[in-house]
Amino acid sequence: MRWMLVPLVVVVMLGLAACEPETETTNSIKQCTAGLTGSVAPRNLDQCVETCKICEHGNTMSCTTACRLKGAM
Repeated sequence: MRWMLVPLVVVVMLGLAACEPETETTNSIKQCTAGLTGSVAPRNLDQCVETCKICEHGNTMSCTTACRLKGAM
């Protein structure tokens, strides 16, 4: 039974080592967003999606998902 535990622990450790913390928004994206919208409304889904598509080069699906995860409605 112990011989099965060692590979399991190694796999779990490798999996945890591969995780990275979420990167923070860079200054260039913040500047792009501010330049497009003037005043940022973080809860406005349409505004969030449009700035995501332009500033972060995303598509509608990925930007909509990202904005909803950030709390936009």
